[in-house]
Amino acid sequence: MTLKVTGANFPAQAAILWNGAALPTTVVNANTLSGTIGGSSLASPGTAQLQVQNTQTMQESTAVPVVSSANNRRFASRYAVIEPCTSR
Repeated sequence: MTLKVTGANFPAQAAILWNGAALPTTVVNANTLSGTIGGSSLASPGTAQLQVQNTQTMQESTAVPVVSSANNRRFASRYAVIEPCTSR
């Protein structure tokens, strides 16, 4: 599944972290990241921690909780905008 994360001032070396593990990430622009998350990470409903890391400086954003639903198609976070992408 592909996730879209929106924010501001993402560096060209940004990576999305899901529970501390880097996802394959594409920097779409300074405000949008696209990342691929494997099905095993979404095997059951629960709460994950999402961060963005500058892989050059190793600085990380504050982790925000993301709740995945039972059907693994909806994500909710008070702090982050995360949505599954239907096209690549």
